[in-house]
Amino acid sequence: MATTTERRAEILSPKFAWAILSEFVGTAIFLCIVMGSSFKWPSEEPNVLQISLAFGLTVATVVQIFGPISGAHINPAVTLAYFVGNQISIVRFVFYMILQVLGALAGTGIIYSVTPGDIRSTLFANNVSKDVFASEAFLIEMMLTFCVVMCIFSVTDKRRRDRNNAALSIGLAVSMAHLIGFFTFREAFKQTMLILSGP
Repeated sequence: MATTTERRAEILSPKFAWAILSEFVGTAIFLCIVMGSSFKWPSEEPNVLQISLAFGLTVATVVQIFGPISGAHINPAVTLAYFVGNQISIVRFVFYMILQVLGALAGTGIIYSVTPGDIRSTLFANNVSKDVFASEAFLIEMMLTFCVVMCIFSVTDKRRRDRNNAALSIGLAVSMAHLIGFFTFREAFKQTMLILSGP
């Protein structure tokens, strides 16, 4: 258990400042791009493969950029898993969560401000398909989140020798989760991306 002095030292360190800034910027970039990829334009509606690839490739890019600085969690579910797994301190957990929320607001604010009004009208819609109960959607989301988080833990395990392409592995896991989860949350994806605590 960290002492108050150790927590204060962590907060005041330059590395910590860069880490939380990375979480803010990484989350903002992620949400700005993936929300932009799922808009329903009059000329063409994005399909499941386009959206899933946008999610996965954006995650891979953000992890490649910010992974060495902060771990590039960019997702509260990942940060929570790292905290529960005793991989990060409570100070880092709290600050990462706060900066991820602020980054999400910044990223969605940017894409909202540069998108025509008729396109962005359903920007924050969040619906489950008619044929799926909320409890079923929750279980699917939990299972997919578990798979993504386990992939992250696996490819970042320091005991592994084959840690090459961790960013790509994580991005592919996110794409896989969205390819599967797309039809559970079909109506939400037809309008915009699904914002949940999962992948």
